Amino acid sequence: MSIQILKITEVTADRVKAKVKHVSSEFEAWIVVPREKVSSLETGKTLAVELEHLGITSWRLLPDFQDEDSAIIGASDEKSIKIVGRIHNIVDEGAPAVLDIYLMNGPEFITVTSEELGGSTPPQGSGIELIVKGLTCWPTWSEQFDEKV
Repeated sequence: MSIQILKITEVTADRVKAKVKHVSSEFEAWIVVPREKVSSLETGKTLAVELEHLGITSWRLLPDFQDEDSAIIGASDEKSIKIVGRIHNIVDEGAPAVLDIYLMNGPEFITVTSEELGGSTPPQGSGIELIVKGLTCWPTWSEQFDEKV
């Protein structure tokens, strides 16, 4: 997926916290980056990243979900992110099951496990809303950083 950096708000030894934009949504996320490469992260820069989250705090099925409503957006709690998409595929070869959630707007896939959903495995094709904490972006580490370091 790709994000655009809108503002860096915090710098630690191995990551920065930033307000980012994905499609038309803005939210805060951590971006893993060595301190020596922080200077390559500037406002307006677009990065190709993979996503990780620390946990799912809540979820619900969306019975009338439309794919064009898929999104990654800030939740009402500033420390959480809302992910809305469709369960595209379920790999259930032992516990826990792995669910691929498709977001048409992006387009992106987010992977979660049935364990993260409290042991539930919702039906394939269902619309789902996840509230996640600790969203972290891992840049793909291509030449996008080398030009400024």
